[in-house]
Amino acid sequence: MISISKLRSFAAVAEYGSFTVAARAEGVSPAALSKRVAELEELLGVTLLQRTTRRVELTGEGQRLFERAKRVLFDLDSITDDLASEGKLERGRIVVSCVPTIAATLFAEVMGRFASIYPQVVIQLIDESTDAMRERVLRGEADFGIGPNPGADLAFERLATDQFVLTCRADDPLSRREYVTGKELAQMPLITLSRGSNVRKVLDGYFEQQGITFRPRFEVVHHYTLGALVNAKLGYGPLPSLAMRLTGDPLLRAVPIRKPVCAREIGVVSRPGNRLSPVADALINVIRPIFRNASGAKAKPRRH
Repeated sequence: MISISKLRSFAAVAEYGSFTVAARAEGVSPAALSKRVAELEELLGVTLLQRTTRRVELTGEGQRLFERAKRVLFDLDSITDDLASEGKLERGRIVVSCVPTIAATLFAEVMGRFASIYPQVVIQLIDESTDAMRERVLRGEADFGIGPNPGADLAFERLATDQFVLTCRADDPLSRREYVTGKELAQMPLITLSRGSNVRKVLDGYFEQQGITFRPRFEVVHHYTLGALVNAKLGYGPLPSLAMRLTGDPLLRAVPIRKPVCAREIGVVSRPGNRLSPVADALINVIRPIFRNASGAKAKPRRH
């Protein structure tokens, strides 16, 4: 196998046309450089250089190897520089899969703060469902995910508890309530996100634990549609508190759901045993305090 040191030595002689000049550039003795090139020629079974009293010239085989060697060494140096820059957090690229309720609310602050510290690092944010996030992280197409606990096969570090609230109009008497209970909730005309969403999964589990059959009045796909239907007096919308902004109506009010509390955990989702890059670790360090401050949760990291 051709070693990088032999290839660099040969390329230096080919570029400078002199063993003496090339040895000086490489920081080795001319004898050591000559030995490396001779070993390379012996390994390949061809003559690469024609040595004269004044100059070293490339043979046909040497010229072909030199052209390829330049590309290989350039790529190797580029990769080395990129990795070194990532290690120093000077450059890099991070792919994050994030559920829409988080991507559209907290992540703007995350990206703004991170960019102010590491302006040369690029973040690709993919907002998608919890199931899609889970699959993308498992396939290694994202450095990590941000969202609810996806269950087995993935590691989960809890960052915050996102409590559910009941969305209602500001002129509705319910808006002045301190909270609503689970039993009260079950008697209301509810507008929910459709099956397959994490929000619906949490609500189904919430009512099931209380032995209540959950039959929403309307099912929609988007949060802003839910907000429009609530504003039109067609019902009430139970949502995670962080998702309230996605209804698109600043006049809607949020009443906490208690007795029992309805909530979901939000955190960092990653492949077990996968070591994150320095830039990905740096991004998570920015995420942690923002998420904990947003929910007021004093969550301790927990792994499943």
